[in-house]
Amino acid sequence: WVSRDRVLVDQEITSSWIGVAWALPPESSWTLRDFLAHVVRESLNPSPPDPGLYRADVRLEEVDGQPLLVVVATVDPQSAAAWEDRILETLDGVSREPPPGSFFELTRRRYRSHHLLEMADPALRARWLASRASGDRDPPQVVPESWALTREALAGLAGARGEPRILVYGPERMMARPDA
Repeated sequence: WVSRDRVLVDQEITSSWIGVAWALPPESSWTLRDFLAHVVRESLNPSPPDPGLYRADVRLEEVDGQPLLVVVATVDPQSAAAWEDRILETLDGVSREPPPGSFFELTRRRYRSHHLLEMADPALRARWLASRASGDRDPPQVVPESWALTREALAGLAGARGEPRILVYGPERMMARPDA
C-alpha cells in the first residue's frame, strides 16, 4: 500500500486487470463509504455495457484500521489505458459534481433497495452482520442511516480520499497509451 503509486506488471495474457485503491478518512461513516462505493460501481458499469469492460467490482476494505475504496476492473487490453483514466475520473467527478437533485434521490433509493434485497437472504444477512460487528462496533443501520446521506457529504468524502494506488496487470505492448 505504501510502496509506489502505480505499478505495471507485464504479462502475456488475454485480459488486463486494473486495481485502484484510495484511502478514505477513518472517521467517515461506514454507510457513507458504502454509498460512495455504490455510486462508483453504478458509474463504472454502464448500461448498455461498454465492450471494452468485462467486469468492474467496487468494494470497501480495511487494512490496519485504514478504510480503503478498491476498484478492480477486468478489461480488454487495448482499452486498459482508457479504463484506468475512467476509473480515476469517476471518483474525481463525484467529488466535483455528485448526482444532482432527483438523480441523487434515485441513486440513494437504488442504494437502499440494493441493500434491502441483499439483506432478504438470511444467510447473506448473517454473514454481513458478522463481518460488520467487529470489536466494540455495532453493525451500521444502513436503511435508516441512508436517509441522512447528502450530496455534500458524498462529494466531501470523495474529495477527502488519499492518493490512488494503481496496479495494472496485462500485456504491456497491447496496453500502451496512444500518446506514449
